[in-house]
Order: sequence, then C-alpha cells, then structure tokens
Amino acid sequence: MHLDDLGLFLRVAQTLSLSEAARQLDQTPSAVSARLKRIEEELGVRLVERTTRSLRLTPEGERFMQTCDTMTSAWTRGQNLLRQGARSVEGRMHIAAPTGDAASITLDYELG
Repeated sequence: MHLDDLGLFLRVAQTLSLSEAARQLDQTPSAVSARLKRIEEELGVRLVERTTRSLRLTPEGERFMQTCDTMTSAWTRGQNLLRQGARSVEGRMHIAAPTGDAASITLDYELG
C-alpha cells in the first residue's frame, strides 16, 4: 500500500462519495472505486459499505480513517520541516573580497 492510497481512502471517508472524491482527486469514479476495493482486499477488511445511493464507513473504516489521518499529517509535517530546514542556513560565513589597490576586506558572520 502507498501513501497515495491512504490519501484516497481519506478523501472517500471525508466526502462519503466516490464521485466527489474522484472529482477532488481528478480521477474517474470507477478508478477510485477500483483502488478502494484493492485497499480493502490488501487489508482483508471492508472499510466502506456501499449502496447505490450512499457510502458509510464500517467500524474498521472509522478506525483506519483515524490512522490514515495521523499518518498523512505526520508525513506532511515531516516534509514541511525538511523544506524549512533546506531554506534556513546555519553556520559561519567567511567572505574575502578585494576593495581595490591590492587591499581586501574580510567579513566573518555567524548565521543561525
């Protein structure tokens, strides 16, 4: 199972609609339904009760939704932390540059 599968299940669970989840994910309802079925088969449990007019999460689906929400939130927080770390600079910066007439200036600066 992939992280995208967790996101798909969360979208279905939040909207309680294959059509709406498909629209939000820019997929067809049949593709969302097929992926949901594959997730259920892989887990060996039914997550969603489907009728022709509605969807309802099973008790297992409710528990799995909470787990998926926790996992995807942690993943997003981790990505954000890494991105922030990539943008911040720490350490010592040493710049030496000529100022003309063979003189130079040196600047030391502590970052972070």
